[in-house]
Amino acid sequence: MGNFYPVLPDCNVGYLRNVRRVVGKVEKDPRVLLSEGYFSNPSVPWEQRIDNGYPNVFYDGTYGEYRCYYTCFIRDEASTELPPKERVDKEYRFYDRGKYAPRVAGILLITSKDGVHWERPSLGVCQWEGSTDNNIVLTHVHGASVFKDDREPDPAKRYKMVVRHDAHDKMAVSFSPDGIHWCKPIDWPQYNPAGDTHNFAFWDERIGRYVLITRTWAQGTIRLAARCESDDFIHWTEPVEIYRGNGFDDQIYSMPVFQRGGVYYGLGSIFHGGDRAGEDFDCVDCELLYSLDGWHWERAALGQPLIPRSPGRYGDDVPDCGCIYASAPVECDGKYVIYYFGSNGQHTNFREASLMRAFIDPDRLAGYTPKSAEGGYLGSCWVKVTGDELYIVADLLGDRGSIEAAVCWPTSLHGPLQELEGYGFADSLISRHSNGHLRVQFGTRRLSDLPDERLMLVFRLRDAVLYGYGGDIEAIRREIG
Repeated sequence: MGNFYPVLPDCNVGYLRNVRRVVGKVEKDPRVLLSEGYFSNPSVPWEQRIDNGYPNVFYDGTYGEYRCYYTCFIRDEASTELPPKERVDKEYRFYDRGKYAPRVAGILLITSKDGVHWERPSLGVCQWEGSTDNNIVLTHVHGASVFKDDREPDPAKRYKMVVRHDAHDKMAVSFSPDGIHWCKPIDWPQYNPAGDTHNFAFWDERIGRYVLITRTWAQGTIRLAARCESDDFIHWTEPVEIYRGNGFDDQIYSMPVFQRGGVYYGLGSIFHGGDRAGEDFDCVDCELLYSLDGWHWERAALGQPLIPRSPGRYGDDVPDCGCIYASAPVECDGKYVIYYFGSNGQHTNFREASLMRAFIDPDRLAGYTPKSAEGGYLGSCWVKVTGDELYIVADLLGDRGSIEAAVCWPTSLHGPLQELEGYGFADSLISRHSNGHLRVQFGTRRLSDLPDERLMLVFRLRDAVLYGYGGDIEAIRREIG
């Protein structure tokens, strides 16, 4: 299939006219895969408030199962005091120290053979109320990321965790040979970011170091995403701000990260904590961010959730109407499966969390669509044609949806499009390929007959979304300086 160039990031785009960027459309599974346990039947007495959950889901081939590590309050008197039906229109006052003991958080593990039916294994690891018959792997910690490090030579450190160590008010790490038996948290010897978030760590092959996405604060009031790096997973660099939103209503709360095609993507949980009269006040949306280097981040489409919250409010029996906190995606059968904890209420109020999932094509994370019915144009970056294969990844919307293509000379900022003879919009033929891509041809003309010069592919869109283009083409990057 040659090279593929998604229209996100911007470096793959060279011409825009009457189009706007949109995020891809996920398919949400309406089922709840796991419900909060305390008031379930039978009760899971230590699962008192999942809260944000901060899920870490991956398939573990060693054990032949999906694993989800998540944060949960295992002691929360304000939550256990009232069953859900009695919480509506009441305030969650966990901070009332005269009435409630401080909350205690822990890291829990659930497993699944098929990614749909999840179980809480009895791990026999952590004491809770005098018993180890539970699925807790660590206590007095929260905000963990967990991953399996197959490149680690020491089997005792095969599984890694970065976590906020509440007992010491420090950032910490932990290691495990099997993902179940973890060493005592090892506090960072230097630096201590606030870390009240999903402290998302991963190995970055590009730079040969571990990277952590955590959180700090601006003036103690605005949440910021920050980055640290490490060579040994114990000694971390000073946190550096990498992203902030726009004021109280647009704060970055957490951001799991994944990579595809040389691009970093982030599933940012955006907290709306400003306008108390707003419909989304104290709610959290999941938006898509991207970066070419992991340091400089942008929103794919500001204000457009990648995983939309369902309509409703607390008490309406809608599991994900209030907040969404996602795991990095799991790739399965050519699709991204994004597991997330959805909450049925506001972030700082009473709510119950449920494990859910959504699906999206990895090549359809974001695209461009016309701003109006007259249609619009998107041009590629400069390209060199190396063969005869050209395709696009796009969605045609309804019966009127259409896409035409042309090969053009690169144009000046105010100049008109210059189509190459025989390779214009009127000459293009778009057909559906068996893999779902749209094949682009120009009658009997061969792409390999085009001049060996820098060219631009231009697509005319009507009622369509274009996500990327590819084939026997090579991008020509502009020199900087």
